[in-house]
Amino acid sequence: MKNFKSIALVALFMSASLFISCSSESAVEEEKPVVVDPGTKPGTTPDPVVTPDPVVTPDPVVTPVPADDYWPMAVGNQWVMLQEGKETAIKIIDSQKVNEDTYYRFENFLGETEQIQGAVAKVWVKKSKGDYYFKVEDLTFDFDAYKGRTTGYELILFKDYLEVGQTWTGSFVQTTTYTYEGTTLTGIILNFKYTGTILEKLATLTVNNVEYKDVVRFKLSQKTTIEGEDTTVDTEYLIAKNIGIIKMISEDYGSELVSYNLIK
Repeated sequence: MKNFKSIALVALFMSASLFISCSSESAVEEEKPVVVDPGTKPGTTPDPVVTPDPVVTPDPVVTPVPADDYWPMAVGNQWVMLQEGKETAIKIIDSQKVNEDTYYRFENFLGETEQIQGAVAKVWVKKSKGDYYFKVEDLTFDFDAYKGRTTGYELILFKDYLEVGQTWTGSFVQTTTYTYEGTTLTGIILNFKYTGTILEKLATLTVNNVEYKDVVRFKLSQKTTIEGEDTTVDTEYLIAKNIGIIKMISEDYGSELVSYNLIK
C-alpha cells in the first residue's frame, strides 16, 4: 500500500492587455471671421481678410512597451538548477496554442519526473494577465509490477500582482487507475485543495553569489485527501522579475538557480 500511495501522490510533488488605441476626432470647421478694412468705401464689398489656420502638430507615435513579468516564456529559455549537488537543466522545448492562451512545455521541471522511476508526464506553464498556471498532463507509470495512469491537473502557481499577505485558492481531483502483476485493481481518487500566499517582496536577493532584483517569495500549500487520510505539502518559491524561479524549498528537497539563458 505504501508503494501504491506513492504512485497516487507523485503528481502532488510535480506541482512544485495593454491595448493602446489611437482615435481621431472629426474636426468641425469653424466659420472664419471676416475682418473689414476700415478704409473701404461705403457701398463696396470689402476684400475679406482671412485668419490663417493654426499650425497643427501631429500626435507623437507611441510604441507599446511590453510589461515586465516574473517568468519569461519563450521556446529555448533555459534555467540550470542545483538540487542535492546535481545540476539539472530546465528548458522550454515547445509551445502550444489553446484558444487564446499559449502553453509552454518544460523539460525536467524542477526534477519532477524523477519522483518515481518510470513515471512520465508533460509539464506546461502559461501566463494570463499576471496569473501563472502550472499544468501536468496525465501521468503514466511503469515500474516493478505496477502499471497505470493518474489524470492530470492544472493550478495557479503564482499571481504576480498580489501584495504581501494576499492569497489565492483552488482545488482539483485526480483519479489513479493501475494494474498489479497484470490484474486491474480499483482506482483511487485524490482530492486536492491548494492555497497560495505572497510571503515577502524583496528589493534584492543573492543566490549562489548572484544578486537578483525585484524578488517575490511565495508559498504554495497543497492538501491531499486520499482514503480519508490527509497529506499536506508546503513549497516555497523565490521568483525574480524577468528571470524566473531562482530558489525553491520544500520539506523533502530544495533547488537553487545556477545559471540561465533567456531568449526573451
